[in-house]
Amino acid sequence: PPKMPTLKATPGDGQVILSWDDIADVGTREPFLGGENDFEGYKLYRATDKKFQDAEVITDGFGTPTLMKPIFQCDLKDNKTGFTDFGLLNGMGYYLGDDSGIQHYFIDEDVQNGKTYYYGLAAYDYGIPDSLIEIGIAPSENTIYIELDESENVYFVPQNVQVATPHQMASGYVPPEIEILASNLNPNSGSIAPEIVDRDLIKPGHTYTVKFNIDTVNNMSTSDMALSHTAAGYKMWDVTDSTKLILNENENSYIGNNLIYDNVAFDPDDEKKRWLMPVNIPIISDHVDGLRLNITSDVITSHLAGYDYANSGWAIGDADIVFSVDSSALQFFPWDYELVFTDDSEAYTGKAKRYRPQMNDEQGNAIDEIQILMEEPFSFYMLNKDFLTEEGGPDTLDAVVYDVNQNGVFDILEDKVLFGALDRRDRWLRTVFIVGLGETPMPGDVYYATFHRPFFQSDSLTFTVHPEGALNKDAIISSMEDIKVVPNPYVATNSMEPSLANWNLNQKRRLLFTHLPARCTIKIFTSSGVFVDEIVVENGTADGIAHWDLLSDEGLDIAAGIYIYHVQAHEVDAEKIGKFAVIK
Repeated sequence: PPKMPTLKATPGDGQVILSWDDIADVGTREPFLGGENDFEGYKLYRATDKKFQDAEVITDGFGTPTLMKPIFQCDLKDNKTGFTDFGLLNGMGYYLGDDSGIQHYFIDEDVQNGKTYYYGLAAYDYGIPDSLIEIGIAPSENTIYIELDESENVYFVPQNVQVATPHQMASGYVPPEIEILASNLNPNSGSIAPEIVDRDLIKPGHTYTVKFNIDTVNNMSTSDMALSHTAAGYKMWDVTDSTKLILNENENSYIGNNLIYDNVAFDPDDEKKRWLMPVNIPIISDHVDGLRLNITSDVITSHLAGYDYANSGWAIGDADIVFSVDSSALQFFPWDYELVFTDDSEAYTGKAKRYRPQMNDEQGNAIDEIQILMEEPFSFYMLNKDFLTEEGGPDTLDAVVYDVNQNGVFDILEDKVLFGALDRRDRWLRTVFIVGLGETPMPGDVYYATFHRPFFQSDSLTFTVHPEGALNKDAIISSMEDIKVVPNPYVATNSMEPSLANWNLNQKRRLLFTHLPARCTIKIFTSSGVFVDEIVVENGTADGIAHWDLLSDEGLDIAAGIYIYHVQAHEVDAEKIGKFAVIK
């Protein structure tokens, strides 16, 4: 079988978070195939008995329970799917998966608080088809077992097995949180929401940056900024200490339908396909450092984009302005721009040296060449926020004057300014904006212009992870009344109690105290005030439950009846008194 993965389990409120490493993905080698990596996927099994017997429900051709049924399975996207037709076991093939893509976590929400679950993770290979050898060899998977003592207590679990009991959060617990430090996302491209999945695996104080991969659909080779594209995956770096790439979902490695290879224009006559993130469908990343990303992409490709009137306008200032977009800019120039006004009459000087191609006004009418004034100085300039110069600052669109009054000079309140891109020989390539001013803006005013477009390489999100907060003592005091005993009344047995395979052993009874502070003392008395038992709770900061084995402090079975309990919190002066019944 493949290399054995290491499984980790973090219990939560109504859920168990399972995660594992990638040693099986990258470290597996098959000696019968000359050292080839024949890793195929993962199967995650769950049981409520220590021998995994309740998971063994898949029968062979004779009806004998033979294999366990997984609660989760993922496999490589390699067109190896369905049941094997080689290496059959009593007529039964091995299920290879359905090309779901590999991920390294699973959240089990089909659980009951206070109940103990046993999880086993098996990495499996593809096997060896009978087309390669005379008799095919069935896929192999890691063994799953728990070693027990004579009383069926667990004394050893291998690295691919975990025991977990989900629980309510302890009262006063303040979970870790994420703080967004910087967002350079186009407001209409979509959204990124980082999320803490496993609090036990986070790295408090670490900072992360997310950026995007793109796939170019079309471009003008004469200008770097003239291209249409799709968002084709994303990357995440841990930028604390030294920058480390920890997540990279692209066309070579992705989960499920997080990426698709499709006709980006959805034109049946156009066979050109590109990698892209699906639109308006939540994309959930793999798990890393206890985190995952929730991403939504709103735009398929930039050549289907449009100008974003809702998010464009004055960022600073409110002068009268007529801001028009040349329709030819939608496909190749859908970026984020800032029109910046200064008190320097020569803040920018036009570079265009040739009238090429035909320039039009905002109605699409051709402008006579004699009405175009080139290499004019301006007290304002247009920044392209998505493209950087060699010096590292934002690139600029060039500017020429549309001499509306035809007097041969630039009159700021009468003429108009065309902003556009140049080719690499400083020839006018394409008009992007046409701007007319009804009044002169103030120095420092900024007009923001943006387009609907997919995520681009310049889009980024930076966030940091804060550790769990200091204990909220006020919350402990206010939540003491939430403490309960489950089940109440206790009648003979309940589903939280572990099953036993040996019928000679007595059932291990227990009931559950919920919504407790992580540190407290529980004292139990008979209804007449006789002391029965004491439980000193020293849980982890997030664990708000405690079990009682229905034995007195002398280890004797208690009698049926009404019992009183008293809970005293350790961190604050708060208590709870309640009662429960036991029926045998």
